[in-house]
Amino acid sequence: MSSEIWKPIKDYEGLYEVSSLGRIKSMPKKFIRNGAVTHFEEKILTPSDSHGYRSVVLTKNGIHKTHSVHRLVALAFIQNPNNYTQINHKDENKSNNRVENLEWCTHSYNMNYGTLQERKGKANGVPVYQYTKSGDFVKKYPSLKSAAVSNGFQSSPIQNCCCGRSKTSYGFIWKY
Repeated sequence: MSSEIWKPIKDYEGLYEVSSLGRIKSMPKKFIRNGAVTHFEEKILTPSDSHGYRSVVLTKNGIHKTHSVHRLVALAFIQNPNNYTQINHKDENKSNNRVENLEWCTHSYNMNYGTLQERKGKANGVPVYQYTKSGDFVKKYPSLKSAAVSNGFQSSPIQNCCCGRSKTSYGFIWKY
């Protein structure tokens, strides 16, 4: 297990720090309100979950802003000489924000990484049925994409027909 290294969060120096293990902490601070001094100790923040990604709300000058933990870790610990805009989780676990699990990448690389396409294909593998305009069954396809590719068609018009936005597409009736 790697030792935990803490670094200040850019634009929040002195207020918050991010660790190489993907943790965020607020730094000790004191406030004077109505003449009374209130001390706040250092505290590890509990991230919230947004579709598997961890995020935290950071506050500066009364302005609250939500930040993705993986982005805070990458910005603090991983060089980005190519100015990539996305961060990939190497193990595909969106809640594992350890620095060694993250890498800067392109959108294309991120979308095609690991098992995403396979998982996406299984999730989108809803059978599509093709009928003539008179309602006679023509063929069953394992997915919308396979129906389109097999016939040399675009998938969106077939999808529009399957969803009821149009009655026919490419001279056929299509249904899920």
